[in-house]
Amino acid sequence: FRFVLEDVNTPAESTFSISGVVLDLEDDDQFELDGDVYSLIVDPLSDEAEQLQRADPRIDLSTVQFDSSNGRLTFEFKSEYTDMGSVFVRDYNATPAEGAIVPVDLVEKRDANEVRNYGIDLDTTPPPSGFITIGGVQIQVTDSTTLTSLEAAIRANEPRILDRNPDIESVTVVDGPNSTRELQITFRATAGDIPDTDFRPTVNGTGITLGVPDPNDPLLRRPTSETSGDNGFLGHYRKYAYLNNEQLLDIGKREDPGSGTLTEEGPILISFRPESGLLDGINVFGESGQFSPGTQVPAITIQGADPANPNTEIRLDLTNSTQFASASIVKNQQQDGYTKGDLIGVTFAPTGEMVASFSNGQNQSLGVVAFATFENQDGLQPSGDTEWIATLASGNAILNPPGTGLNGTLRSAALEQSNVDLSTELVNLIQAQRNFQASSKTLETANNITQTILNI
Repeated sequence: FRFVLEDVNTPAESTFSISGVVLDLEDDDQFELDGDVYSLIVDPLSDEAEQLQRADPRIDLSTVQFDSSNGRLTFEFKSEYTDMGSVFVRDYNATPAEGAIVPVDLVEKRDANEVRNYGIDLDTTPPPSGFITIGGVQIQVTDSTTLTSLEAAIRANEPRILDRNPDIESVTVVDGPNSTRELQITFRATAGDIPDTDFRPTVNGTGITLGVPDPNDPLLRRPTSETSGDNGFLGHYRKYAYLNNEQLLDIGKREDPGSGTLTEEGPILISFRPESGLLDGINVFGESGQFSPGTQVPAITIQGADPANPNTEIRLDLTNSTQFASASIVKNQQQDGYTKGDLIGVTFAPTGEMVASFSNGQNQSLGVVAFATFENQDGLQPSGDTEWIATLASGNAILNPPGTGLNGTLRSAALEQSNVDLSTELVNLIQAQRNFQASSKTLETANNITQTILNI
């Protein structure tokens, strides 16, 4: 990740501070790269470099450069510190005299792959002959070889080169400066920064120019330009905490170096050792905060997770955590808590308990519905709508849970419309109707007999 600060003041001597560390720049601290003149602010072997690395280990010291021609200050973050905040820079030669602290945010990013470019040229006088060897693969060059046919041969041999060199990601031919062509070799990001002596193409034959000859061995070719690789991201993971998947929470991220010493909302860095998968560091900058396996592992504290109580903290213990870069399955799972749940329903138990159900499968008793009994129920005074009022004659209400003593049980989701047993009353009504019909029939028979007697 590359940070850029434009239009920095460019006197003969300039004083900057990066992340709170003061750095002095003089005109003679310069070097040339691709035709541009840069001033190296930080000598990696100086005391200033040690101070800056200790104050802000996110910065790659070898990339801190200053272009005195246009006041362009550039530096890069190491790959494991992506998305880890801003850098605070002060130019003490700016106006006002005391300088202003400028937070420099991410400007651009580049791949972590190492890339090497070698300029290609074929000299036809004398005619080219021989071969170019790239990663152990020979590519023949004859007097009839042109730059176009050489490029085609390189592309055709790319699979063989990749097969013999697992760290290489691609071998291509690209445009170079001043309408030239260049052989570009891109290494895998996991390979990191490969020493230049570990991999170099070779040239055997006259009339072939590839890159820059090594003074110690003209057959070996140095790259005309090179971008260093960085595999520091291996085993590093950024961890976030959100409230309701929206609000970013404070889990211990330190304020940007040079801006304060407190914590703020944002990600923390958790590190594992790639070779063993063991936990190597939690929320640390650099090696100063790392711990050895077997020592006390610091817990992660999440703040602000409960809006109703800002002082509530959640502590996560990552002891015995491991991370392996391979396929995995869950062999055993032990859980001492449960996920956040939303209320999805309320029911009542026969014993009167009010039970709340949550979306995470948990149930919780919120209270008990009480029944009231009276010493003299006949002394209650009706108030309409099946409601009754306690009186001196009835006595005070005696509250107990359902199902205790003489109290009945509670039936959930049932509506009581009457305190009459409809089934019993219906049977009684049928019996009464039958008795009435029998009595009516008896009277009718008696009347008929009487009428008959009178007629005689």
